[in-house]
Amino acid sequence: LDRAGVRVRELTAVAIATGPGAFTGLRVGFGVAKGFHLATGVPLIGIPTLEATALGVAICGIPVIAVVGAGRGRLVWARYDVSAEGLAQSRSPRNGTVSELVEELRESGPVLVTGEIDDDQAGLFARIDGVSLPPGPLRMRQPGALAELAWRRWRTGIVDEARAIEPIYLSR
Repeated sequence: LDRAGVRVRELTAVAIATGPGAFTGLRVGFGVAKGFHLATGVPLIGIPTLEATALGVAICGIPVIAVVGAGRGRLVWARYDVSAEGLAQSRSPRNGTVSELVEELRESGPVLVTGEIDDDQAGLFARIDGVSLPPGPLRMRQPGALAELAWRRWRTGIVDEARAIEPIYLSR
């Protein structure tokens, strides 16, 4: 805040990525965000990690499959449809293997895949008809996407109850 020249009393909300994600990272993030919320009284706004991942490429106008690495060769992904109103999750997050995602991609029609995808996975996905991938650096989540989604929700009065919001952990 000091580097940005912003005073605590000037803040209007605190945004947090709700996951899916790693246990420790989410616990630390939630502890800081909820503590900040309690200390300042500003609203708390939770944004799903996969939605923030998808936003950066939503301008392309085709469905997006956002991916987060789950470790041990597993991935978590969700499908988002894109419209003038924004992103709409059209399939709940799924925790599965790379092979399971490949099967889904083969059946999905035109789609853009983004997120935590290594080079081998990117090469595998790119060989599937109808699948597009942005260049590596553009696939990664951007903090500004989380901020943009939170800003949109705050402007429409959608905030979370600090006691009710919980992290979404990576699980099988």
